[in-house]
Amino acid sequence: MAESDQSRGLKILSLLIDRPVVMLGLYLMVGLALTFYVSWQHKIELEHSSAIRAATAYSEAITSIRGFYSRQIFPRAVEAGAAVSHEYRDMRATVPFPATMSIDLGLSLTKKGEGTVYRIYSPYPFPWRAGRTIDKFEQQAMARLTADPKTPVIRFDRTDNGKVLRYATAVVMGKGCIGCHNVLKDSPKTNWRIGDVRGVQQVTIPLPDNRNFAFKEMAFTAFIAGLALVLMWAMTTRLQNSLRLTRELAVISDRRNSELVVAKSEAEKANAAKTRFLATMSHELRTPLNSIIGFSDILRNADKNPQIRENVVEYATDIQTSGTHLLDLINEILDMSKIEAGMFETEEETVNLQETIDTCVRLLSQRAESDSIILENKAPAILPPLLGDRKAMRQILLNLLSNAVKFTEPGGRVTIDGGEDESGIWMTVTDTGVGIPATQIDEIFKPFTQADNSTARHHEGTGLGLPITKALVELHGGRLLLDSTVDVGTKVTIQLPASRIIR
Repeated sequence: MAESDQSRGLKILSLLIDRPVVMLGLYLMVGLALTFYVSWQHKIELEHSSAIRAATAYSEAITSIRGFYSRQIFPRAVEAGAAVSHEYRDMRATVPFPATMSIDLGLSLTKKGEGTVYRIYSPYPFPWRAGRTIDKFEQQAMARLTADPKTPVIRFDRTDNGKVLRYATAVVMGKGCIGCHNVLKDSPKTNWRIGDVRGVQQVTIPLPDNRNFAFKEMAFTAFIAGLALVLMWAMTTRLQNSLRLTRELAVISDRRNSELVVAKSEAEKANAAKTRFLATMSHELRTPLNSIIGFSDILRNADKNPQIRENVVEYATDIQTSGTHLLDLINEILDMSKIEAGMFETEEETVNLQETIDTCVRLLSQRAESDSIILENKAPAILPPLLGDRKAMRQILLNLLSNAVKFTEPGGRVTIDGGEDESGIWMTVTDTGVGIPATQIDEIFKPFTQADNSTARHHEGTGLGLPITKALVELHGGRLLLDSTVDVGTKVTIQLPASRIIR
């Protein structure tokens, strides 16, 4: 069985060496799949952000109208002798309650909203609304908004009718509201105060279901992978389609923004982030892709040049190195996207800090030695075990040590230390590198930013290492502190709370 597996492996290797077109097709297929995935994620993020902006504007519009009605129209109508009832349609000289007006206004608007649903609910319903049911999300929204009425509750759900955005905000009692509710005959509560949360208003917006579109795209990609001679054309076509789709989504987003009067500042921030992302990644992604294409092109002529056949392993190694670097860039982008979207999940377990530190030092020792840098581990032999995500803790230390080695000149020193005090666990990574100007320290914690942010900077990278590291530390309830002096060095301190120490 072992000989059969070995023979099969040799046949595959021989196929890749003798037919470089197959190797080219393999690497281009991987690159095309990665490009499709990133584009798909970007499309989903655009759809979600557009839906959130639409729901925000819709909710704010209803709130503003209800406030104007409560302050200006409702009191004057009552002073003029008008009756008040939620059944105002069947009664003459009668005006609706503000909540009833909001519900009817929301229902009227949603008839033209392509499936949009508006709803108001409360833990203190009036008798004529007491029989309405409240689902699990609405119960959670009431609880969270009661505790923090300024922060909306947002969730993307999948229902029987497809994927939807549920956007809930608090209905807060004002001065005019308590004057009516505390004396109203059927009021379920008569001790309201200004600022109390009366209930929740919720906007549900349907989202497009793109699963069929995704299946078609996957089938198309698989078909193109078999046609090695047109792979580059297919990649270009796919990118053009993605750009066209992005432009179409931008047009739809702009139309919704103009219709719903979305805040201008948020749109400008989103555009700036997109520009910074494209400016940075156009350089970082192009370098390994050019290497892969260049060496693959050399391998295509291996049958014509014996010297190329002799160096084919070296060329394949260079292609693999470039591909691995490209994959690392994509992984960093995806990690940052998950963190910013609040979708990064940690798997907590018992973490041996000393073992994690030793592993990270060992992984970077060869690189430090080749750069003539002293890598020193001063962490004590015994550190208390920690409750946390093992992979995240390892990534935190690797990012900090890798940065320290990268920005330290030959002959310099990088030191890692750690310990325990009354506040919890602390770890430091200190280097004698180039340092960071004080004016740029805040900037380097922003995604896609480095101390030298030009395209021709001396050190490669996406600028995501420190932002990801800081986010992972904060997910563990800790803090990341940075102290740096130009031409002297940098010291990064990680502080983790005592609650994570396992006694």
